[in-house]
Amino acid sequence: MGGKALRCVRTVPVPANVAKRFIWQNGCRLSSKCRRFYFDCLGVVVLSMAMKEIDLLQGTLDLLVLKTLGAGPMHGYRIASKIHQLSADVLRIEEGSLYPALYRMEQKGLIESEWGLTDTARRARFYKLTRKGRREMQKETESWVRLSTAVARVLKALEQGA
Repeated sequence: MGGKALRCVRTVPVPANVAKRFIWQNGCRLSSKCRRFYFDCLGVVVLSMAMKEIDLLQGTLDLLVLKTLGAGPMHGYRIASKIHQLSADVLRIEEGSLYPALYRMEQKGLIESEWGLTDTARRARFYKLTRKGRREMQKETESWVRLSTAVARVLKALEQGA
């Protein structure tokens, strides 16, 4: 899994049968309200209802994982669950995206891992931030805040007729 991580800015629409097969193979439930499906190259499945589409920006998965681990060591499933919960069920991080990202971040020295037991006494790999990871998290968070503030400023100005 060496090399640079694949990153993108836009999601790609996929046929419903492909999305449903992918979702089924990964053990996810599918709401009957979902009509359009998107995959982004970070591997986050975005289920779109009616007119609502969600695009994830470059580096979002790494930032979300680093920020989540800022609360303390967690195993992969807990990381994905926490992001899903805190996003009000909007973001769903698939295993096929999360674990390669964790591996990549571990190779970069941003996180460390060790085996431990979950609350249900299952063996799992627990991940925690390194000092380098905390610095990267801070840098990426500041960058994200700058970007989101700039986007909000532009949207507000355009609403006011600029």
